[in-house]
Amino acid sequence: MQINLWTTCEIATLYFLKGMNQQDIAKKFNISRMSVSRILQQAKDLNIVEITVKPPFEFNRELETKIINSCKIKSVYVVINKTGEDLRSLLGKVGAFYVCMNLKESDIIGVSVGMTIARLIENIIPRHTSGVKVVQLMGGFGNVKEYEAFDIVQKLSRKLYADGIYFISAAVVQNKQMKNRMLSNAPVELWQKCNKAILGIGPIKESIYTKTESFSSSEIEIIEKLGGVGDIVGYYFNERGEPIHSIVEDRIVAIPIEIFRNIPEKIAIAGGKEKIQAIWGTLRSGLIDVLITDEETALEMTSFPPTRRGAPGQSLVK
Repeated sequence: MQINLWTTCEIATLYFLKGMNQQDIAKKFNISRMSVSRILQQAKDLNIVEITVKPPFEFNRELETKIINSCKIKSVYVVINKTGEDLRSLLGKVGAFYVCMNLKESDIIGVSVGMTIARLIENIIPRHTSGVKVVQLMGGFGNVKEYEAFDIVQKLSRKLYADGIYFISAAVVQNKQMKNRMLSNAPVELWQKCNKAILGIGPIKESIYTKTESFSSSEIEIIEKLGGVGDIVGYYFNERGEPIHSIVEDRIVAIPIEIFRNIPEKIAIAGGKEKIQAIWGTLRSGLIDVLITDEETALEMTSFPPTRRGAPGQSLVK
C-alpha cells in the first residue's frame, strides 16, 4: 500500500486523537507496526502533528537552584502562585501531583500530620495500586479531625486502594516509660521498610503540638529558649538544623530518628513566612530529600544568605 499525505494524516488522527494503538492501525491499513511508527514520526517531521506539554504548575527554577546550592538536599520545587490561591491548597495540589507522578508499585509510604498534608491527600487522584502500604509515622492527637494521623492514613490508603497500617498511640504521653511502652507496639518493621515519607514542617507557634495544647506554655518556652524553631515528625531543631533536647523529647511518640533518617525519600511540604526559620532548620538538618514550597516563601528565604544565619552545627544526621 502506498502511503500518501492523506493516509499519513488519517493514521496520525487515529493514533493521537482517537487513541487507537499502533497494532490495530497496522491491521486496519494492512501494513507493519514498524511502518506505523515511521509514519507517525514522519507526521511530526512534516509538522502535521505538534506535541505540546502543558505542566499543571509553573515553577521558579532559579530559586530552586539557589536553595539547593545553599544546603544538602536532592530536589526543591518552588511553585508560582499565579492566582493568589490559598497557600495550603496550592501546596497540597503540588504535593499530590508529585506523589502521584513518582508513585511505584509496592511503595511503603510513611505519613505525618498537618493541614497541608490533609490538603495533599484531598488532591490525590484515586488509582488502583499493587502492594502499596501507607503507614502512620507518629501517634494521634485525638482532638483534631481532618489532619489527624489516623484520618490521613485512612484517606490516603483508600485513594490508592492500599493497605493502611495504623499506630495506636497518643502523639504525646506523660513520661518516657509510657513512650517506650507505646513504641513496643509500633509498626517498627514497616517503618524500617518505608521508602517514602510525606511530611509537614511545624514552626513553634503554629505546630500541631501548640494548636492541640499538647505541651504546656512553660514547655514551649523551654524549647524556644534552647533555640528551637520547628519540628519534623516531633523532632525539634534550631535554625542551624541542630537537635533540641529537652524534657519534651521524652513525651513525643513517633518513628525513632535513627529509623526515620534512613527512609530513602523524605518529602517535606511547607510554605508561609511564619515557617521560614523552621524550613531553613529542616533543610540544614539533612533530614529531608525533597522540599515543596511556594515562590513567596522561597524569595523570603533566599533574601537572607545561609551564611548570615550562622554556620551549620551538629546535624540530626550523623
